[in-house]
Amino acid sequence: MGHDGKRTAILRGLGMAIALFAWLAAACSTSCGAPAGPEIELLWKKAFAFGPAGARAAVEESGAVFVGDDTGVVARLDARTGTEAWRHQSDARVRSAPVLWQDFVIFGNGNGRVTALNKQTGEPVWTLETGGEILGRLRAADDIVYVNSTDGYLYALYAWDGNIIWRYNMQQPSSTRPAAGGGMVICTGDRGRAAGLAPGERRVAWEYISGSSPLTSPLITETAAVFAADRGALYGLDLAQGTYLWKHMADAPIPFDLAVAGDAVYFTTARGETVAFDTVAHKEMWRETPAGERSGAPGGAPAAAQSWLLVPFDNAELYALDLVTGETAWRFRETVLAPGAFAGLSTGGDWIAAPNANGYLYLFRIKGGTAPAAAMAAENKTASQSAALLEQAKQAFLAGDYTGAAAIYRKALDADPGNHKAHYNLAVALEHVGGERYATPVVLDEAAEHYTRALEIDPQFLPARINLGILYSKLQQNERAAQVLRDALAVREDKNVRYNLAVVLEKLGQAKQAREQWEAYLKLEDNEDMKNKIREHLKNLASGAANGDN
Repeated sequence: MGHDGKRTAILRGLGMAIALFAWLAAACSTSCGAPAGPEIELLWKKAFAFGPAGARAAVEESGAVFVGDDTGVVARLDARTGTEAWRHQSDARVRSAPVLWQDFVIFGNGNGRVTALNKQTGEPVWTLETGGEILGRLRAADDIVYVNSTDGYLYALYAWDGNIIWRYNMQQPSSTRPAAGGGMVICTGDRGRAAGLAPGERRVAWEYISGSSPLTSPLITETAAVFAADRGALYGLDLAQGTYLWKHMADAPIPFDLAVAGDAVYFTTARGETVAFDTVAHKEMWRETPAGERSGAPGGAPAAAQSWLLVPFDNAELYALDLVTGETAWRFRETVLAPGAFAGLSTGGDWIAAPNANGYLYLFRIKGGTAPAAAMAAENKTASQSAALLEQAKQAFLAGDYTGAAAIYRKALDADPGNHKAHYNLAVALEHVGGERYATPVVLDEAAEHYTRALEIDPQFLPARINLGILYSKLQQNERAAQVLRDALAVREDKNVRYNLAVVLEKLGQAKQAREQWEAYLKLEDNEDMKNKIREHLKNLASGAANGDN
């Protein structure tokens, strides 16, 4: 095999060269109208034995609240009145909120036992024992319950009877909650390991080591698997392959789990700041310290509720911030009982369940905001229609119906032609029509038009530049591809741009310039396996140059 052939084989083996970044942008961006301030009322508070941290309550939109505490109690309450419907006594403390699946309430406890109760009666249905404590909340998805245990295993159980389907050895204890979506299950450990599993194929798709710091529970956004290390690093990995997409340093430790809304993740830092981060643009949307007389530190993970981000603090304060702007819209502070940290917020419909370390469960209700002006109402109606269509299109895309997704994205653009993310998403869907390798030139040309339109609306939207460059390469327009990717570097330094530009330059026979891009890429890449593959590829490039290939 000659050097050119060998080089091609290596590029294919890397699994990233000229790969479509099929990122689906969120339905609403910062251009959406800011919501009016919420009217949130405290309905009741009820004594439970809560420890200093951990999610202990789950609330349904119907108004049923399920709570667990440090004495092992699991109970069902009425969100409207606080009246207890039933109570179950577990044999160990319940450190995380129950999860709900059909007519079951499922929870784990300190003895490593997973139990399912009948939601209506509280009677036990099934029980399974693991080899360690269960500290993080379970995840129920597609009739499967996923459980992290301190014995180092992630368990997959049938939701209806608790039988083990498979288990994965994390090789370290885990007190986090798994994430499930897009055909993948993501888990993180207490010593820096993350993994992506394909449950339908019962295989480990990827593993990632970020260091030795404990990781937060992972989230699956519309672009990536996202988690944070407690030292302040926020990571975004490709959902299917686990390849490193981006890393953001928060300038302070991130002590609690993240919240997600669309393509944005939200977190609090040890300095008391709340941060909104756009996982598509890879940049902070806003960073705020809630306004008021706050004197405490963050008490737990934030939670999204309707158009607001709920942020708890350790001095019995709870804030609602505008998801779009970060402005403080509402504030509650406990002034009668002993102050404690609100932690483990749970939302459902208009209900907010807020356990507090003072031993009480607080139940709030969102009553609504002030009526917007007519112009804002019309704008929000259009945005709402567009958002609903974008959500339908995203679900069609994730189900593999790319033609259907493209048709719905066109409807969304009819409702909101200036939505750059809708243009971008339509282009991504078009590239998948007929199978990524078999899309016709006419369809690909249309995709290029929509990537270009997205950039005309928002020239800083980097994913559109990356995908447009890759698309031109597919169309054998490598000079145009190289120029688009160079333009992307003028917007922002990005390792994915460096990677794909290097590949395109090799296609153009510009080995020296390609090597420069690979060297720049290595400075940005944290994954040692990828770095070693690129170094090996550079050796082959150097060998080819020595033999006069370029």
